[in-house]
Amino acid sequence: MIPVSTGISTNLPIDKLVHIVINAALIFLWLAYFFKKGLLTEQKAIITLLFLSIAYGIIIELCQEYFTTSRSADVFDVVANIVGCLTGLFIFKYLKFKFSS
Repeated sequence: MIPVSTGISTNLPIDKLVHIVINAALIFLWLAYFFKKGLLTEQKAIITLLFLSIAYGIIIELCQEYFTTSRSADVFDVVANIVGCLTGLFIFKYLKFKFSS
């Protein structure tokens, strides 16, 4: 929740890309762990992990809004978090066979 400034001015939405990558990694690693432990056998478990990851991103945004003076919540950050979670889920589903061996 600390503001990050690189000092580089660009028109690219690097912040949103970072949100997508971090959330994709979060859900991918979480799914891979539960799959490897044999705890990810039902679709319900995948939906639960996806929901928890999205809720985590929303909670972080709310904490930035209400508990810091230098940050604020951004709806587009929440959207980027959701896109990242879905991206991580799709990558996991695509590579899941690698974890089977």
